[in-house]
Amino acid sequence: MRYLNSEHELSNTREGVGRLEAMTKLNVPYAEKDEARRLGARWDGDRKTWYVPPGAMLTTFERWLPKFDTKAPRAKRKRRTR
Repeated sequence: MRYLNSEHELSNTREGVGRLEAMTKLNVPYAEKDEARRLGARWDGDRKTWYVPPGAMLTTFERWLPKFDTKAPRAKRKRRTR
């Protein structure tokens, strides 16, 4: 299993290694919401989801990052016809 970190690139500057330039969604159970907030996670009330704000260290929230199976087959996309 690998962690899905973001659709956006990580910063590779000396000061920003491992820091996100865009928000990343988290899977935070209700029972752990206070801990996630204490660590810096934010709640998006419109989308009803927790996220890592831009500039935060992703490793702090590793246990709540969505996981995906790299061995799972990809869904085939239908080609658009004109």
